[in-house]
Amino acid sequence: MFQSHTPQTVVLSDLHLGRPGGASRAAAFERIIGACDRLIINGDAAELHHARFQSDAQRELDVLRDLCATRGVRLDFIAGNHDPFISEYRALTLADGAIYIREITIHSSPSIAR
Repeated sequence: MFQSHTPQTVVLSDLHLGRPGGASRAAAFERIIGACDRLIINGDAAELHHARFQSDAQRELDVLRDLCATRGVRLDFIAGNHDPFISEYRALTLADGAIYIREITIHSSPSIAR
């Protein structure tokens, strides 16, 4: 009997690949990549804006792209403040506009009373 496949989209945010304290290795997401058809990184995929981490970030970003390509997973990036030139996208809509994904940067100070 034929079983239909329901496409699976996964949205991750703020990986900060290549930065200590971030997701330093793209290979850590191999199981997630293997379980989806489309991976959307909602801003700050890699630490590309900081010269100190740029080399490691680019290498890990290439690994992420390769992992997705070899598994036939569509990979989309929404640009963030740490990787503003990674993509032309600043937002995406899914499900015929029912879902809106946008990278937004919110900085707060611990000295501000909540």
